[in-house]
Amino acid sequence: MNLQSVRAQEETLRQQIRLLSDEQRKQFYQQVNSQLKDPDTYATLNYLFVAGLHHFYLGKVVLGCLDLLIFVVGVVLLFVGFLWVGVA
Repeated sequence: MNLQSVRAQEETLRQQIRLLSDEQRKQFYQQVNSQLKDPDTYATLNYLFVAGLHHFYLGKVVLGCLDLLIFVVGVVLLFVGFLWVGVA
């Protein structure tokens, strides 16, 4: 998608939201705000904790478990003598 297309879609959504009643608009914003994730928290989890915790924050439990499993296996391999395999 290009920037112009994204902006056009945003404007269409804004117009649709303006057409809602006050109560519907309030419900819409409550639902959207409950689903939004803080990008700073995501970035912190992604860069400081390499074990895949950012996936759990986004609600992607399967990917989080997979990343965590790979991380634990790598750490175990480091300590049982397979240093280069564990680093990889």
